[in-house]
Amino acid sequence: MYVVLQGVELGKEDDPFRLVLPTPLYTPRLQGPLSKKFREDLQITSFVQATGVVGIDGCPARILNGGDPPDRIAEVGDHKESVELTELTIEDLRKDFSVARQLGRFVEAELHKQRTKYNHLLGRRVTISIPEMDKLPPRSELNHLIADICLILTSDRGVVGEGADFASCLPEFLSTDRGFYGRC
Repeated sequence: MYVVLQGVELGKEDDPFRLVLPTPLYTPRLQGPLSKKFREDLQITSFVQATGVVGIDGCPARILNGGDPPDRIAEVGDHKESVELTELTIEDLRKDFSVARQLGRFVEAELHKQRTKYNHLLGRRVTISIPEMDKLPPRSELNHLIADICLILTSDRGVVGEGADFASCLPEFLSTDRGFYGRC
């Protein structure tokens, strides 16, 4: 089961964002502060994982330490490419992501605690939409929202697209009677 968070910024409803979390590789176990080299190692590992997962041609076969600059050198066959790693931080966005990630972790932990209640979600992706981040309760009050989300997820409402005929082409519309759980 995967928990995915999605949302939109007010005024930018046509440009939604998605946070896919957590994956088996995304399990916060590190205590900060992290050294620059360690953060760069995490960045390059994420880059290699992402390029491999999406099947980009020439996915780096070998990563070498650079001389700073560059931070790393990606080598594919005889071709070498310099890689400079940079962290861009936008504090408001980082804070919102932090709350969203924490909500996703808490929901996933709750679902795993009571697995038998949620067997119907095995192999499925749970997507939680957060249309307006500023309407989320503070971290200290997320327990009620988590409980509401988990309660809604106890019933098996199928999956989006269930019953649709994909044999000849994609349907013009997907029915919302399967896979959608509603609002909290």
